[in-house]
This record gives sequence, C-alpha cells and structure tokens, in this order.
Amino acid sequence: HGLLVATDEEGGQVQRLRALQSLPSQEAISQMAALDANALLVDHARIVAAAGIDVVLGPVVDVRAVDGSDPLGQGRLFVGDPSTVAAWGALYVDAWEGAGITPVLKHFPGHGSASGDTHDGHVTTPSLDVLLTRDLVPYATLAGSGAAVMIGHLDVPGLTGGQPASRSPQAV
Repeated sequence: HGLLVATDEEGGQVQRLRALQSLPSQEAISQMAALDANALLVDHARIVAAAGIDVVLGPVVDVRAVDGSDPLGQGRLFVGDPSTVAAWGALYVDAWEGAGITPVLKHFPGHGSASGDTHDGHVTTPSLDVLLTRDLVPYATLAGSGAAVMIGHLDVPGLTGGQPASRSPQAV
C-alpha cells in the first residue's frame, strides 16, 4: 500500500484534526437524529480525506456496561444497546469508506464492560461467554464491512489466559 497516514478522529476529546473541523463526541452524535449525524460524518470524512488521511482510528464500537457506565469516559462510547452501537458504527464506517478512508473499529474484543481504562493499568473484561452476547455484537455485525480492527489491551477470562488481548494469539 505504500505509506499510509493515520489519525485518531473519534470526535470529542479524541480528535487530532480538530483544527480542520470540530466533530462532536460519539456519545453526542449517538443522541442526534441519524440523518443529521450522517450528513455531519460524510462532510467531516471528506475534509479529513482532503487533508491526505488514509486511515482513521475509529469509530469506537465498545458497548457500554449494562448500568450505562463508560470506563473510557470523555463521551467516547455511543449510547445504546449492542445493535444500536453497531448501527452507529456502520454510519461511521460508511462515511469514512465513502471518502476513501479505512476506518478502524476499536477496542476488540470490547472495552465497554471492562474493569477500567487500559491507559491506567491492567484491565479485565467479563468472560468470553458474556462478551459474545454483548460486546462482540458490533464486531460481528460489521464483519466484512472493510473496516480494520484495533485489538485492545484487555484481559479476557476464557480467551487470553491472563495476557492482554493485544498479545494473545487466541484473541488475534
């Protein structure tokens, strides 16, 4: 592929190209009307593509815990159940790909129900059996979409043997 230029462009606090155009957080966007959100995302994707970006590290398709909590904070997670998160993720994927950019789904196998933020230390998720019914739904729904996947540094009981998923052959 030659040289690829990538950037974090989730929106909100995790947006490296804010100077080009501010993008609301995924939490805020998931509370907008879908048509308005789609128009905003398509416009933003065109602007990012015109800046020479090939890969965008986003969207985050982690599903919030059942109690609605968000271990990452900063509005990084969509609001809604697994199928709603997948639908919002698909809007982002379509917008990025429509502009010729490869999106990267984050943070496989799911950070939403994790015990904390992996930036702060060791984090464990619920067991693989639980992830299959909730956190992995957006990934299964978006499989084959053309999006890449970023593997998180998450210890998954029943999958990673105490290692982070990012270092686990079973998770990869």
